[in-house]
Amino acid sequence: MTAGSAIILFFLRLLNAKKFFSNQFKNPPRGSGHFKKEKFGSQFITEVWTVEGFDVITIKSSASPSGQHIVFFHGGAYAVEASAIHRQIVKAFVLKHGFTVTFIDYPKAPEHTFETTHRVILEAYQDIIIKNPTDEIYFFGDSAGGGLALAFLQVLRDKKVIPMPKKTILMSPWVDVTMGNNNISEYVTKDPILTVDGLNIAGKRYAGSGDAKNPLISPIYGEMAGLGLIQIFIGTNEILYPDCMKLAEKLEQALGSSVELIVEPGMIHDWIIMPTSESKKTINQMAEFYRR
Repeated sequence: MTAGSAIILFFLRLLNAKKFFSNQFKNPPRGSGHFKKEKFGSQFITEVWTVEGFDVITIKSSASPSGQHIVFFHGGAYAVEASAIHRQIVKAFVLKHGFTVTFIDYPKAPEHTFETTHRVILEAYQDIIIKNPTDEIYFFGDSAGGGLALAFLQVLRDKKVIPMPKKTILMSPWVDVTMGNNNISEYVTKDPILTVDGLNIAGKRYAGSGDAKNPLISPIYGEMAGLGLIQIFIGTNEILYPDCMKLAEKLEQALGSSVELIVEPGMIHDWIIMPTSESKKTINQMAEFYRR
């Protein structure tokens, strides 16, 4: 952990970030519009369409090489809209690393549950592959977006949708909304952002009347075979750390899947959205993984 990250960790604890994020999950603000077309400057080429009224936007630049296409699922406990920092991550993938990125503004709780979310992202994905028939598709998801990406991989495999994403990156993924892993208790005080109570509320809203162990909701309970190349980033100061370690073990044993686990000592949940040198380093690592 660098000095910059240590300072951010100090202020997160000082400002009681746990309370802030729990309140965001319980009462998520709406209408931020961080992924509206007008938020991208003239150096970007954008295409926007809707699926059941939910925006899908493809972002690229004139320098984006043909055939490298990231589908982006943002975090926020399935409740909070994407942030301006998520937009900056997309801009870095496009301008610095030359990828095309499609962002799906998927349905969120409490207005919607997992059924609507999965219906929308499936139609959006089918649109993406029709519009970009020669592209090699990758997935990226942070936090809840990582859980959604993993669940959706299982859907695509089971439905035999072609092409499947070749590579997937899961950043601090939330893969079990039950929060039932007994080892989580060891990380409750280490995590300066997330609380079990806050995630329990968000998870129940997203599940609706569904079983929280349904792999569409908590993908760690699904079959891990045939999911391709997966890279997982996790910090040791996260309450999601035990579940991510469990996920990596399951992926290692699954045919047709491989996992590259990157554990960052002392790092906090979803550090990629923090203004630190580790964030820039991590984005570079991710780009290298996609380009291999």
